[in-house]
Amino acid sequence: MRVGVRPPPMRVEHVPGPRAGYAWAGGYWGWRGGAHVWIGGHWEAERPGYRFIDARWLFVDGAWAFYPGYWEPYAPVIVQAAPVIVQQAAPVYVEKSPSAAPAGMDPRFWYYCQSPAGYYPYVQQCAGAWQQVTPTPQ
Repeated sequence: MRVGVRPPPMRVEHVPGPRAGYAWAGGYWGWRGGAHVWIGGHWEAERPGYRFIDARWLFVDGAWAFYPGYWEPYAPVIVQAAPVIVQQAAPVYVEKSPSAAPAGMDPRFWYYCQSPAGYYPYVQQCAGAWQQVTPTPQ
């Protein structure tokens, strides 16, 4: 409903104490017989998941528009978790300097031991003789 007459100021209304299972709908100026008429507040039975929005007048496009009270669903609460930032320590690279070949070994070759079986430097001591092996790329 739209009228050209501004509603009177809101009245001070005595709001009774809380009442279990009910919501208070505040009083408002209604429009009857071409004039504003005070409509006193009243209790509305609660609706789970909703809240009551009181009636009101708004000035829209040069006229006063009446919006009756209504039940509005509660907006869902969206909680967005803060991003978790894990800072990792920078990798540490350890570059081993090439170990010097034992005396008498040419560093351009690999050396294999039969007992215990393995290549130098993984096998540090050889019970027999070291066998010189020419490295071959794969």
